[in-house]
Amino acid sequence: MAVAVGAACDFLTPLGRRCKTLVMGPGGYRFGDYPQLGALLSLLVLFVAPPLILLFWPL
Repeated sequence: MAVAVGAACDFLTPLGRRCKTLVMGPGGYRFGDYPQLGALLSLLVLFVAPPLILLFWPL
């Protein structure tokens, strides 16, 4: 489960998902806009996901 959560956490660049790349042009976003919010989301997942994974899928 940790690998699946880690693979889904592509918040730092618009290249991870096609929908983010498609929204980039019409939304007026720049490549540098994604790491600003993406870093916060990545840190949130880094601190929240491991305890929840261990809670719901114990070793």
